[in-house]
Amino acid sequence: MSPAIHQQADPEWVVPPQILKLDVIPDIIKDSAYLVKKNMKILRMDGSEVEPSSIDWKHASADRFPYMIRQDPGEGNPLGKIKFMFTNEYDVYIHDTPSRGLFNRNIRSFSSGCVRIDNALDLAEYLLRDDPYWIPERLQEAIDKGQKRTIVLKNPVPVHILYLTAWADDKGTAYFGKDIYDRDGQLISALKQDSGGRTQ
Repeated sequence: MSPAIHQQADPEWVVPPQILKLDVIPDIIKDSAYLVKKNMKILRMDGSEVEPSSIDWKHASADRFPYMIRQDPGEGNPLGKIKFMFTNEYDVYIHDTPSRGLFNRNIRSFSSGCVRIDNALDLAEYLLRDDPYWIPERLQEAIDKGQKRTIVLKNPVPVHILYLTAWADDKGTAYFGKDIYDRDGQLISALKQDSGGRTQ
C-alpha cells in the first residue's frame, strides 16, 4: 500500500464494482426509487448524468456496466464526513460513518471491506497536526460548511491493515473471532507446508 493518505471533508462515494454487483444493482431491480432514496446518481465517465429509466436493469451486469454510480454527500452517505484515502487495489477507504450505533456491537462485520472508525475527526486532526493551515478549528469549519476538500499529507503515513481471527490480550488470555473472510483455511494450509512445499 502507498504510505499516503488523503483526507476529504464531506465526501461523495463512488460505488465500487463488488458492491455494485452484490448490493446496488439487485436493490435497484427490487425498488425503482432506490437511487432517489439513497441520493445516488448514474454518471458517464465524462461526468454527465444518465437517466436511470434508460437502463435495462434486469440485464445489467456490474462486469459490463459502462457507468459509475455516485452517492452525493449528505446524512445517508456511508462515508460520513471524512474519508482517508490510500492507494490499494480493493477500493478500500478508512472513513467516518453516520451509523454510530454499529460501534456498540460486538460483531461489526457490516462493511464490504472499508474500515469505519469512531473518531474520524480526531484522526484527521492528528494527521494534520504539522500543517499550520489545517488547525482543528479550520478543519471543523470546512466540515460544517460542507466544503469538498482533498488534503494531501505533507508527511506520508504508512498504512498497515491486519486481519486477525486469533489474538491474546496483555494478560495472555486467548480470543478467537469469526473468520468472516474465509482466510484461515489458506493460512492453515500454508503453515502445514514444509520448506519443500510438501504437506506434513
